[in-house]
Amino acid sequence: MAALHSTSVSPASLQQSLVTEVQSGRSPWQQLPEALALTPFERFVLRNDTAATPMVFRVILSWKGECRRDLLSTAYEIALRQQPFLNTRLDHRERGPHWVEAETPLPLQWLPDSLQDDQLRDWPLDPIDITSQTALRSFACQRPGRLDVLCDFHHACTDGQGGRQFVLEWLGIYQQLLAGADIRLHGLDHGRLANRSTFIKPEESVGGAEGLRNLYLTIKGRNVSLPQRTLSAGTPLATFREHPFTEEETARMRESLRRQRLTMNDVGLAAAFEAFHEMYSSHVGRRFISVANPVDLRRPSDLRMPACNRIGFAFIRRQKKEWREHTELVQSLRDQLQYVKRKFVGVEFLNGLTAADGLPGMVGAIHRLGWFTPTMQFTSLGDLTRVVRYPLPFEDGEMTLGGLRLHHVSGFPPLGVNVPLSLSACETSNRLSLAVRASGLYLTVEETEQFTAAFAETFQRMLKQ
Repeated sequence: MAALHSTSVSPASLQQSLVTEVQSGRSPWQQLPEALALTPFERFVLRNDTAATPMVFRVILSWKGECRRDLLSTAYEIALRQQPFLNTRLDHRERGPHWVEAETPLPLQWLPDSLQDDQLRDWPLDPIDITSQTALRSFACQRPGRLDVLCDFHHACTDGQGGRQFVLEWLGIYQQLLAGADIRLHGLDHGRLANRSTFIKPEESVGGAEGLRNLYLTIKGRNVSLPQRTLSAGTPLATFREHPFTEEETARMRESLRRQRLTMNDVGLAAAFEAFHEMYSSHVGRRFISVANPVDLRRPSDLRMPACNRIGFAFIRRQKKEWREHTELVQSLRDQLQYVKRKFVGVEFLNGLTAADGLPGMVGAIHRLGWFTPTMQFTSLGDLTRVVRYPLPFEDGEMTLGGLRLHHVSGFPPLGVNVPLSLSACETSNRLSLAVRASGLYLTVEETEQFTAAFAETFQRMLKQ
């Protein structure tokens, strides 16, 4: 199918162009099958989508300065219409579950400028009913000298990299509107969404015997689990905390990463293991601490594919006896993660999921056995400002859009069923931010704050040498 080419839209006719596009029926969905079936991974996500564990992840962008509300809202609508899976809903009629185009995308919602910091921090992350709502719900709050943007994505429709793609398209269009220039939309190959679950395996990939060995190492023994508690009335189902580092701290840590040839993912995983053992050593014993680590499976040829799920998972497990010093832990994780990347191990998870999905009741049985229920999840979201299609301006290392300067970005991946913690690291401009999303069924607000502090302190300590 032919890809969409770059197009230009006059600023004076932007709103009318949007209306005309809808009325004329021209839409990226015209490049897709009439009934777009769910992939096994999308069905897996929806099976885990409950009121207690909504499969919705949040990205928060914190800016300094003032914005043009009208232009930011218009840019949001234009960017959203380029992303079929963010403007979709689930239909169960006639052909079984499949994706269809939503009639009306949800616009950017503006929150009261009277909100306090703690009110914004605890703004509800409600489930998204994907049968009646679109996959993206966004809020903006402009207060004197600052702007906070909250984007909630349903994970059945996109992963974090797809979310990043949308945010950058949105900001790029906003920058062009500020400049008063014709709007140039970078062409996305919407037709490729029909093959979003197809992956080309490299020559050096996991073979049959090696795959069985990896499966055994993933399910042998027992994973650590925390005891559930009874929620009292008014107790939040989840608590969200973030720890943004200063520019100076971030610069020192980036230099340490470069010197030791480590990645943010290497150190973040190690810090997660150590922080969890530090707080919950009495629950660990001889059991495995297991961390689900999303693996991005995009290749350079996928850069023009719209937002969707192109990830697998690696399950990283350690018993405390396997490390004494954090340097041992970091090195062993680095070696394992290089193996995961080299062997395309993330696809193993998807292949196993596809096989189980084809057997009635198998996915449910595996879930009940708890084989792939980790102790926690850690996601390295990378740098939001990388791979920018638009020439977004930077000043002193910070992204600047008119009167806005991007301060930091935080991401909160979803919590799976029976998973107490979901952690992330996100780089932006001159700052790194760590984030913790904790289930209220396992951690109190105070315990979440203690864990966040331990996670941040451990992360920083590992990079002080």
